[in-house]
Amino acid sequence: MRKLSRDKKEYEIRRNLRLRRRIKKSKKYSSNSVKKRFPTHIQIAAPYSFDISKEKPRSQLLTFINQLRYTVLVKEKCACINFSNTQKLDAGGTLLFVAELSRIQYLSKRYEKQITIRCVPAAKRKVSQVLSRIGVYKRLRTPIKIGASLDEDVVHWRFATGRGAVGEKYDEILGRYDGSIAPTLSHKLYVGLTEAMSNVHYHAHIEPRNDGLNIQLEDDTKDWWMFSQERDGILLVVFCDLGIGIPGSLPKQHPTLWQSLLSLIGQNPLSDGHVIKEATQVSVSRTGASHRGRGLRQMVTAITGEFKGKVRIFSNKGLYTYDGQNELVDNFSTSILGTIIAWATPLGKDRDEGHHEQHYHQYR
Repeated sequence: MRKLSRDKKEYEIRRNLRLRRRIKKSKKYSSNSVKKRFPTHIQIAAPYSFDISKEKPRSQLLTFINQLRYTVLVKEKCACINFSNTQKLDAGGTLLFVAELSRIQYLSKRYEKQITIRCVPAAKRKVSQVLSRIGVYKRLRTPIKIGASLDEDVVHWRFATGRGAVGEKYDEILGRYDGSIAPTLSHKLYVGLTEAMSNVHYHAHIEPRNDGLNIQLEDDTKDWWMFSQERDGILLVVFCDLGIGIPGSLPKQHPTLWQSLLSLIGQNPLSDGHVIKEATQVSVSRTGASHRGRGLRQMVTAITGEFKGKVRIFSNKGLYTYDGQNELVDNFSTSILGTIIAWATPLGKDRDEGHHEQHYHQYR
């Protein structure tokens, strides 16, 4: 039998230790172990991928979110989310989950339901890093030691949530990029973001959300959620609100425009993707203020034009993508019951077209 070298022996020892740790961890968070720790909690398996840009993972993610919402707010049962099989976290899908979890916990507390949500940590290291960094483990009271060293595509992310168009929140998210963002882009991003934040207050919750709960939120509970990241000279921002969505609000905000669109396009009802596309052209304000209503269009034009970026807008079942040259309208079979706006744009003077595509798919 061939004798192992010293380096090989050390490698085998380290490998066996890692294997033992994994086995120990898997036993600690096995189904039976979890049932013993949380006997009154209904176990809900998180999907393999948190992604809203593809039909199958999108459907699986929304089914998971619906199950969590129904368990906690309708059945009034405690829940335990099992992240052990989750391998991929896309920025848009992850932000949607964080927003939904936040809303579920808030509504549970607001209606004085004595319900808790716990979790089984993710087996994949990077997924655990992300869930820890964006505060999911803290929300679910799951103490996990991640360590000080984070992966490169995790450490740069920032997360914020707020209510209304608050300038300080803009600074919290994008203020750290001062000096990297061109002044013109910085101004237009500010206009666009504050427009999106204000839209949550004025438009997104003008009637109950179509999630089966029939809850009309008060003015002080109309939240938004946001991720941002600057990496390799690209700025990515993802913004989410859980209102009735652009396809739900546009006909009610602008009925004359809506009828014109029906006559022009000849579709009744219009697909959600086409409604989003038309909404980016709207410059009329529901409030009557001359400065409102143009922020989204101005932001899309600035990012995709002079700054060579790309914008994606998900709302309900629709998706609208624009990069300054190509427009894409798509529709899915399932609704996210809200709106997610994501854009990527090069920073500084060296702007490389097409380099930003990979930044829409992070946390993988």
